[in-house]
Amino acid sequence: MRRVTQLVHTTAAAANVLSLLPNISTFCTPFVPISNNLSQDKFNFFSHTSLFLTRNQKWRQNMLLATRPLLKDGNLSINGKEVLKDVPDNIVVMPLTDTSAFVGATSPHASSRHVFKLGVIKDVRLLCLFRFKLWWMIPRTGSSASDIPLETQMLLLEARQGPTSSQSTYIIFLPVLDGNFRSSLQGNSSDELEFCDPAVVTLESLKAAFVNYGDHPFDLVKDSMIVKKKLKYVVVFEVQMPGILDWFGWCTWDAFYSDVNPQGIKDGLMSLSQGGTPARFLLIDDGWQDTINEFLEQGEPFVDGLQFGSRLASIKENKKLRRIANEANSKTPSDLKEFISDIRRTFDLKYVYVSHALLGYWGGLVPNTVATKNYDPKLRYPILSPVYLANMRDISMDSMGKHGIGLVDPDKISQFYDDLHGVRMSYAYLFKYIIIGDTGVGKSCLLLQFTDKRFQPVHDLTIGVEFGARMITIDNKPIKLQIWDTAGQESFRSITRSYYRGAAGALLVYDITRRETFNHLASWLEDARQHANANMTIMLIGNKCDLAHRRAVTTEEGQQFAKDHGLIFMEASAKTAQNVEEAFIKTASTIYTKIQDGVFDVSNESYGIKVGYGGIPGPSGGRDGSSSQGGGCCN
Repeated sequence: MRRVTQLVHTTAAAANVLSLLPNISTFCTPFVPISNNLSQDKFNFFSHTSLFLTRNQKWRQNMLLATRPLLKDGNLSINGKEVLKDVPDNIVVMPLTDTSAFVGATSPHASSRHVFKLGVIKDVRLLCLFRFKLWWMIPRTGSSASDIPLETQMLLLEARQGPTSSQSTYIIFLPVLDGNFRSSLQGNSSDELEFCDPAVVTLESLKAAFVNYGDHPFDLVKDSMIVKKKLKYVVVFEVQMPGILDWFGWCTWDAFYSDVNPQGIKDGLMSLSQGGTPARFLLIDDGWQDTINEFLEQGEPFVDGLQFGSRLASIKENKKLRRIANEANSKTPSDLKEFISDIRRTFDLKYVYVSHALLGYWGGLVPNTVATKNYDPKLRYPILSPVYLANMRDISMDSMGKHGIGLVDPDKISQFYDDLHGVRMSYAYLFKYIIIGDTGVGKSCLLLQFTDKRFQPVHDLTIGVEFGARMITIDNKPIKLQIWDTAGQESFRSITRSYYRGAAGALLVYDITRRETFNHLASWLEDARQHANANMTIMLIGNKCDLAHRRAVTTEEGQQFAKDHGLIFMEASAKTAQNVEEAFIKTASTIYTKIQDGVFDVSNESYGIKVGYGGIPGPSGGRDGSSSQGGGCCN
């Protein structure tokens, strides 16, 4: 099921923290002060053989500026001062920046559910975010470690300069996934802060926690996320606000739940329009697919919880939304696509979504049926962890543990996900793009201009990859472009290379005002040619043509490079939108022409092309002599 992070707006700090945090677990360890003037009683909130804050010391924002944390001979020193004594041998501190570090721990025994005590927290203001249900997080405030619940995902501490001082320093603990190790914070009744790993059997986690500090909680959270995103092994997808937030919409769940039907949806949309509040987006929630529940017996009293034993019987729309052959005169839509197209035209809907569960349904997929055999589901019974049992239990999870889940074969999960979307998508073809080039050339701005028709003058550097999508029309066929915007930094090149595979098109971008970005094109092109399929269409874009007065690369040079290497060429401006639309669409048109010419075997999705509704499956072999290797088309 989709995990959703929600926030109770208890404080502005909580709102800002949660809006910036990923939904992953955390780990905690010491972070330490230097020099004078903390209250004797109120601010001795770290005290343990492995972690303590001595009296008459204070936090300082740039305490690591002179010397990063140093763990030596059992003592932790910062800025040349000894601040932690008798640190256990299993605690590991790895400096990262002038204000941050990784902290980890080792164990002599390989085990799961490692629990490490890090120190005592008392008489300090704290804010934590914890997973109180399987897929929900909420904030909690407190003043000691005993207020920190199990499965805490983030901890923010405030240390004031004195009892009456308004000046504070803030310390934040954030998670880093160290291999398979996923740790979380918790407190105990002795006000000791602990961290543990709930499942993975391991000997060590050397980079389990990212710790940072600063003098402003909002800036600290933002800066910490920027530092984390710069870690080369972290891939971050920048999430853009969806367009539906600008419109009033309707979800069918409350009105119908699983009894949703085409006429009921139309009646609901009509009533909203007649009431003066026409919906501009629609979410068809449950009830559009067939499910089976072997635990609900007809005529038997309903027992709460049994409904979560239902399993998905087919990914296709059910008979309420799909006319069968002998129902030519029926009012039932011919299929889901026809129904959605009809209501979009009739009610001027801008967005229509159809909900599905990542597991298939609460109980997964029905095993051993013709409709689900492609995904090879096996019945599995989740083991409910002690952490889950300690916080708020969820009736759906309890049912999953009792009745089991029909889990898709991990090797088939991508096919299952794509096929689910194929049922609903009204594209003839899906083309996968990748945008490559040096950092700062405007790759993300080009994507944003194409997908959202807007320019963002200040844009954070892309970390790992970002994603965007848009529908276009070519030869009267709807084409979906699925676009991966990659990081230009050298440290991310290994990640970028993995996205060449399975791309039908690439936009190779340079900045016409920066000569070095043009000089690096050969290196980017070599990567693309080495890691992508030989028939990938590459569009060379000289971006920022609105800055012609600062031009460092002539148009003729761009044209010649494209000609020498068999590329399409355009100069464009993400700021003014000049040629942005044309660049993406011309690339797609070239790919489409190659399909018509038989260059691609479109049944082989490794070429970055997926056939949807209205698409024409390609021949068994492409012009390059390749043969089909399966993959299948959307149904």
